[in-house]
Parts: sequence; structure tokens; C-alpha cells
Amino acid sequence: MLGVLIDRERPRLTRSFRNNLETHLYALTSPKIGARAHMQRRGFASRIGMQRHVAGLLAFAHQVDREYAAKHYRLFNAVDWNS
Repeated sequence: MLGVLIDRERPRLTRSFRNNLETHLYALTSPKIGARAHMQRRGFASRIGMQRHVAGLLAFAHQVDREYAAKHYRLFNAVDWNS
């Protein structure tokens, strides 16, 4: 599944894609979870790998829904990757 619905005049992100992205960003920005714990729970081998994965999801979202992506880029840029 690509994460895009094309059943209307404009493509849009699927709910599961948005939930996945938002779950990553919630965990990464949460003071109780943070990047290190999220990386371990999700099975990423490195911080940079996780960072690139989430950045890729955001880049894909930007291609489909720029307004949605802009809001979430702000969260991504606020992540303390050393926490």
C-alpha cells in the first residue's frame, strides 16, 4: 500500500500513513519517550537511520499534502535526537 487515496479529485494520505507518521513524531517529541527509547522500541539500528526514515515519510507527505506536512515538519525540527 502506498499510503495515498485517489478516490477524489485530489490525492490524499491514508489514515494509516498519517497515524504512523504522527506516532513517530509523538514519541520523538515526548519527554517521557524520546529518540533513544523510540529507536529501540521500533527496532531501528541507528539514530540516523530512524531520522532518515521519518524525514522520508515527511517528504512523501509533502508531495501529497503540503499543509499537513508543514505542520509536521515543525515537530520533526523540534526533535532532540540525542534524548
